[in-house]
Amino acid sequence: MKKQNNKNILWSLDLAITVSECDLSKFEESELKQLAQNLTLKIDPKSEIIGIVTPFGEHKKEMKGLRLIHENQNSLITGHFVFETKKAYVNIHSCSPYKPSEAMSIVSNFFNSDIFICQKIFRE
Repeated sequence: MKKQNNKNILWSLDLAITVSECDLSKFEESELKQLAQNLTLKIDPKSEIIGIVTPFGEHKKEMKGLRLIHENQNSLITGHFVFETKKAYVNIHSCSPYKPSEAMSIVSNFFNSDIFICQKIFRE
């Protein structure tokens, strides 16, 4: 962390959220784009640039699912959503300040699951 006038300055906050026992009806392109919109409204309002959802893991049944890449002005939201395990792996890299607890709540509520873990990385 940089110190400026005796205050710590963070460059970004990376948040990695893994949600288990997700509602599989949310593993659809339109639904996942809505999740990214919900997070963007909280983290970096009025800043959307692009969001795409594509298949991934076609080579292995236990990895098959969807990938989300959502970029906005000051943040990058990515995710992998695995059909067989009903797990969602959501990553938020943001230079715009936000409360991790709010992002975790949005993600867990979206997937109708309160079974999740979260890791935070503060970058200088």
